[in-house]
Amino acid sequence: MSDTIAALATPPAPSPRAVIRVSGPETFDVVSRVFRPDASPPFPSFRWIDGKADWSPRADVRAPAGLALMRTPTSYTREDMAELHVPGNPLVARGALERLFAAGARPAGPGEFTRRAFESGRIDLAQAQAVMGLIN
Repeated sequence: MSDTIAALATPPAPSPRAVIRVSGPETFDVVSRVFRPDASPPFPSFRWIDGKADWSPRADVRAPAGLALMRTPTSYTREDMAELHVPGNPLVARGALERLFAAGARPAGPGEFTRRAFESGRIDLAQAQAVMGLIN
């Protein structure tokens, strides 16, 4: 795939945590414009990083956040991928997602992460259909 996508991976309702998924060639670039790590660690694959996420147009407003990074080819889509975990307030989650769009990601279509996983050979058709069945 040639573009980077982002979408809310949890229901858009009040909850303890909201998860925003990002996948594509510009994942780390896009996420680095929104996520501010508490420390300056390297960004290795499959590591949890604590920090803060921009979610408001005001530059001084950030929410506590965590970031999980998954590098190609070991991620679900076999592309560089990230999960941004923010407080489950719908306003914060939507704001962080909008900031990711402003940073260069585009909204993912329904099932697009699973489609990318299928097209890359990560999952087969039966597994893709099972994911769809779970979602429905």
